[in-house]
Amino acid sequence: AKVLELDREHDFDLAHHATIASYWTRCALTVLDKPVVLGPVGGGVTCPPGLLPALGLRGAVGYFFRTATRHAFGHRPSVREAWKNATIVLAQNAETADRIPDDCNVEIYSNGISSSVLLSAGETERSQDLIFAGRLLPWKGCLLAVETLAKVSNANTRLFIYGDGPEKQRIEARAAELGLSDRVIFPGRVDRSELHAHLARAGALIHPAVHEEGGLIMSEALALGTPVVCLNRGGVVVNASQVPNAHITLVDAKGPSGTVNRLAAAVDGFLEDPPPVLRTPALPEKSFGEVLLETYERAVEIFVPRQPAASLPAEEHVDSDVDDSYDSAAYGDTSSVA
Repeated sequence: AKVLELDREHDFDLAHHATIASYWTRCALTVLDKPVVLGPVGGGVTCPPGLLPALGLRGAVGYFFRTATRHAFGHRPSVREAWKNATIVLAQNAETADRIPDDCNVEIYSNGISSSVLLSAGETERSQDLIFAGRLLPWKGCLLAVETLAKVSNANTRLFIYGDGPEKQRIEARAAELGLSDRVIFPGRVDRSELHAHLARAGALIHPAVHEEGGLIMSEALALGTPVVCLNRGGVVVNASQVPNAHITLVDAKGPSGTVNRLAAAVDGFLEDPPPVLRTPALPEKSFGEVLLETYERAVEIFVPRQPAASLPAEEHVDSDVDDSYDSAAYGDTSSVA
């Protein structure tokens, strides 16, 4: 096996499987009888039942298929063995952590705070613009953002939708039905710097995704000091707790109309009393790199070998059900990394 061959060559002190952020995929590195960090993994966040109608028929069918597939893959013996053998499993959110058995060592930390932003000197006052950014897919909730715009008190507020995807035609049609075509703008895909420049002075980011694992754009908005309005679920809940004085409203999701009303009320609050435009980014209490280094140190400290290293040839440690073809990140002397 390639993993064991590399370990015999380099004698790693610790291995980190970081390339596949799904709790239900297999991890070859856990065949090593050494400290292994797995994650951050996601995939456990589900859509609130009351918001399933917002997905549309095709979106709902796709959602149920993905959910069933993840559930089935997550129960494979090779996957569950990987969780058990990992020294520490990092989960992006509480919902994913709940998918992993209690006898595994799971810690919750989102990789959303790994994002970086660049603030440039510009306008000092916030606009009344709302921004949605992401792929235009049913579960991203852009249709809910358009519905929210119709309920916002300020009739001059516009919604800028950055991104593209198969849901665009449906979003355009709903905006037309609501008489909002002139207030819903589609800049499409743009450079990150252009998006950040607009986001930094926007009234709010609205991102009502029904199951968001990490929420990179929401972390970027928080770093820029821009208010965030989103649903109270997934990785953004974790990210918000890491940014001091974050301007964010987490809305509990129920039925579509009630959820839209609460989203609109949160938006109104930020537009009526906007926070200042930042000159420097609002950094998390700890960087993602610092958290990883601390995790590596804990993994080395708490690691307990499964069996004496010399009791069996290395080849016999391999579980035939484990696929080691995935790319993974392995680290040597953790003292040199720190």
